[in-house]
Amino acid sequence: MENKTSERGVWSSKIGFIMAAAGSAVGLGNIWRFPYMAGKNGGAAFVLVYLVFVFVLGLPIMLTELVVGRRTQRDAVGAIKTLAPGTTWPVIGGLGVLTGFAILSFYSVIAGWTLSYVFKCVQWGNGNLFPADGLNDVFNACIVNPTETIGFLVVFMLLTMVVVAGGVKNGIERWSKILMPVLLLLLLLMIVRSLTLPGAMAGVSFYLKPDFSKITKDILIQALGQAFFSLSLGMGAMMTYGSYLSRKDNLVTSGVMVCVFDTLIALMAGLAIFPAVFALGQEPAQGPNLIFVVLPAIFAEMPGGFIVGIFFFILLAIAALTSTVSLLEVVTAYFVDERGWKRKRAVFTIGFTSMCCAVLAALSWGASDGLSNLPLLNIGFFDLLDKIFSTYSLAIGAFLLSFFVSWRWGLLNAIREIENGNSHFSKRKLLRIGSITITPAVIWGVLAKVIAPAGILILIIHSFNIGENYAIFLKVVSGILVEGTVFWLLIRYLSPSQALWDRCLLMPLIRMLILTLIAPLLMLIPVVGIPLAVIFAITVNFLLLRSFAGIRRQAFWRIGAIVTLLEIVVWYFFF
Repeated sequence: MENKTSERGVWSSKIGFIMAAAGSAVGLGNIWRFPYMAGKNGGAAFVLVYLVFVFVLGLPIMLTELVVGRRTQRDAVGAIKTLAPGTTWPVIGGLGVLTGFAILSFYSVIAGWTLSYVFKCVQWGNGNLFPADGLNDVFNACIVNPTETIGFLVVFMLLTMVVVAGGVKNGIERWSKILMPVLLLLLLLMIVRSLTLPGAMAGVSFYLKPDFSKITKDILIQALGQAFFSLSLGMGAMMTYGSYLSRKDNLVTSGVMVCVFDTLIALMAGLAIFPAVFALGQEPAQGPNLIFVVLPAIFAEMPGGFIVGIFFFILLAIAALTSTVSLLEVVTAYFVDERGWKRKRAVFTIGFTSMCCAVLAALSWGASDGLSNLPLLNIGFFDLLDKIFSTYSLAIGAFLLSFFVSWRWGLLNAIREIENGNSHFSKRKLLRIGSITITPAVIWGVLAKVIAPAGILILIIHSFNIGENYAIFLKVVSGILVEGTVFWLLIRYLSPSQALWDRCLLMPLIRMLILTLIAPLLMLIPVVGIPLAVIFAITVNFLLLRSFAGIRRQAFWRIGAIVTLLEIVVWYFFF
């Protein structure tokens, strides 16, 4: 038991947890994604809506993750398994672990770009300045250069593995206490330099003076998505970090401080960027290339701009590192807790596996035609991972966890856990309406049980663009319903004593996720690619049947054959 505890580790202090958890939330989502999202969506109007969503929807979900993690002192899968043993609810934790691994695999590619640009800024300082109108070509040359992109992502992944291998206290916590203050200091230096530029106040006005007429349905949806993306919700990171907390810690103040710190960094990033953008006559609505194309052009025009550029991209690399550390820790904690692996074995096995996937993602920016345009899907491997896991998986994971805690485990159990460290959570009277006494527990309960899940559901539905893709959406939903129903009927009646219907209904969803990721890669292989993809699909069917249904040996092959044939018919009919 002592060995297992030492492998898991605990935070040595509350400030250590806050720095680490804020580091998990603070990342490229704050410093890279937030400014260009604000620039594209009206500046201050977007910022205002974003702030509301962070604290009204994001904070309740974060508190939910922290509660589950601390209550069980387990990883994302083990935590839910402890609270709902013998059920399929641990699939939520498994989705979080898979999401953490997948996001790490493409996130490290962008993180590698930040290191590359640190060296580019050093070159500019030596007089090798790129012309401002050629910076787009510089960026494109960078991302299609396999030696450069793979080299820097390998360096970045090795740094991540070294930090996580050090453990919770001596690795993650120690480095977070160093990296987060450095990040704040660099941001402050950037803000001071940006605000001293002539004409900077136009950028400040754009960023901090809201025009309420710009608040539209699209801005609401974009701000909601950015809030969940920025706080790293729905992938088990906060659940895993919460599992290292002491039972005496105040979860409410911890969650609030993490949200405040994360939001502060995002706001500071915008304050460092937009004044410079306006001062030098650039367009704020540049999109994702704002950081790698527009800002270097601004740095090139500044006196001593290469120094500012070096600081900025070091800042971006630090923010990315604190996030990749948490992504790797989510998967590491699973193998340490559930599989009994030693920490270093888990870290380096998972880290190098993720590095291999990251290489594929890096090559999909133009270095490999097949990976840049996957068969049937017509998108790159990087974009595929980003679309599935950043757009859908995070939101689905947050929704399912909120539903689990609110309706399955129960809010009363969660509130009792929160009261360990905050005894007044359900007793402090904030307001009285008739016979109803409003307490912090009541507010959190309403937000976590109703408001936050509804907001997430709206985000998920909107991301499907049902209005534009109604026919395709209807086909996919119909196909999943038919598959799930048939799977359930077959297994329920052919093996009624051992199968659970809810497990069987999950099988089509899990299968679609697996095949969407793996089958297009197999199809890249010349001549034998398509047969391999078909064999892989059939194998997945049988593995899922064995893992989820627990059916008897004599029924196994019969059900597997029927399911495989039926699925071919179903999808041929619908597509």
